[in-house]
Amino acid sequence: MSRTEGALVDAKHVSLLSARFQMIPEPCRTTIRDINDESFGSISMTPATERRVGIARILLEIAEQEGHIDKDLVRSVCMHRTGKQYQSAGLALADLSYIDAERVWSSLQDIYAERAVLEYIPVSNHYIIKEKTHG
Repeated sequence: MSRTEGALVDAKHVSLLSARFQMIPEPCRTTIRDINDESFGSISMTPATERRVGIARILLEIAEQEGHIDKDLVRSVCMHRTGKQYQSAGLALADLSYIDAERVWSSLQDIYAERAVLEYIPVSNHYIIKEKTHG
């Protein structure tokens, strides 16, 4: 197991993800290909490691929930979890370890379950995530 990539993922799980990819709109798949190009191919599913599968889950979550993929959202959520600045969504995803990918996906789960609030900042062209508090 690599400290960055994690272990290889079972082919059955990868096949389920591939089937989900086929269900998202073509513009989403086009954006995912663009993001992969920005990453110089480092986020493809080959080999199917925990990191690469985690990145696929991030992109699928956004596509399935939003119906499109906002590259600034991808970049911003990665920045939120790693504390690093990124020039593009592809470079942000390429920098993630398998643990970071899980955390980014978890952040998206919190946003879509309304446990966190996503706020767009036009001046800086990025999003911030605010955790909801009880009260």
